[in-house]
Amino acid sequence: MLSQNWMERADKVVMQTYGRQPLVLVKGKGCRVWDDAGKEYLDFLAGLAVCNLGHAHPEVAAAAAAQMQQLVHTSNIYYTTPMVELAEELVRHSFADRVFFANSGAEVNEGAIKLCRKYARERYGPGRHNIISMRNSFHGRTLGALSATGQDKFWQGFEPLLPGFIFVPFNDLAALEKATEIGACAVLLEPIQGDGLTYLEWKTAAAFSDEWKAQWHQNPQSWTGAITARESRNDIKCFRVCGILKGTESATEQPDGT
Repeated sequence: MLSQNWMERADKVVMQTYGRQPLVLVKGKGCRVWDDAGKEYLDFLAGLAVCNLGHAHPEVAAAAAAQMQQLVHTSNIYYTTPMVELAEELVRHSFADRVFFANSGAEVNEGAIKLCRKYARERYGPGRHNIISMRNSFHGRTLGALSATGQDKFWQGFEPLLPGFIFVPFNDLAALEKATEIGACAVLLEPIQGDGLTYLEWKTAAAFSDEWKAQWHQNPQSWTGAITARESRNDIKCFRVCGILKGTESATEQPDGT
């Protein structure tokens, strides 16, 4: 009855944007969680692959508590020392030379879309703004990220979506090449495709990207629109699934942004 009471209270005041499981979790430790009746579960979801170190990790909890006692939130209009240290660490362990901090995967993809379009417009002028995305992809629920998502079941009720997105089948190089002829500025690609890891195609995703980029480098003039494209890969979830920091580490060619 405890769980039912909490769920009924939540349904009265919380927006019904997700179909939640009938489970009220109250605590966790490592890879285990407990509900409000004391029943124990193994947590295979890990906060949608966010809690990679598990729940209530003592070092994480101590670091969070120490920071909360020193400085909580200052927004992004000031410099802070943890911001600099984290950015340096991420740059040190990736292909990139700068970091964009965001609050969610959807916001990251929104930033990538804006960056690619701004880069293309400033360098080549108007007309090269299309983002090529894969069918069955998932890039987030904000309007821009939703427009880049290749599953129409997520679009229902939110049309019209933003223009400028082209969808091609996963691993179809011919379709991708044809799409780059239509004013492309970027390719948005998940190494592991699909929401909730529905499509486990990491190996083929890496091969797809490497083969495409190899052809591009060998004969860039044949890829009329693609020679200005900036490839962005959605690396959300890849740490837990691949056992590496970023899924793109297994690809021979590195993207322009992740």
